[in-house]
Amino acid sequence: MKKNLALITAILCLAAGFTACDDTENHAEATTTYYVGTDSISYSDPLNAEYDSLIINAFDSLGFTSYYFEEHAEVEMGVIANAIAICNSKADKKYLNSMASPVTLQQVATQLYKDNTELFNTKGINTPADINLKPMTIHTFLWCDSYNSYLNKKSVPIN
Repeated sequence: MKKNLALITAILCLAAGFTACDDTENHAEATTTYYVGTDSISYSDPLNAEYDSLIINAFDSLGFTSYYFEEHAEVEMGVIANAIAICNSKADKKYLNSMASPVTLQQVATQLYKDNTELFNTKGINTPADINLKPMTIHTFLWCDSYNSYLNKKSVPIN
């Protein structure tokens, strides 16, 4: 009887040991989608506002705004909220890095002219420099598409 009790106890201890090492219950992962967009642009020269939608499109064409990206994170101990928080942190860092290296005013003017050559030529504007863009500030945002919420907003001077 003692041998059977010892055997049953050993089996139960062994089973408990395997269960304790099984961390699948504590594993969580998340993949979230983010969007970088434009809220608005503040112009130092009010005459440049005439081309507002075209300028926003130029920023998009340059890949500075209007794009999606994903982040993925896994945590071994925790809940899915921890994995989401890591994704958000990674996305925010990527967003802030991209905003720290903005496009130049010359790049915007060149893209603006390239995208709208016929329009500018009909106005007698034959080169990007003739558009006469002045410094501006683009107001951008980082949106978490997976959870429908803003993560960050940044105003970036374009010189």
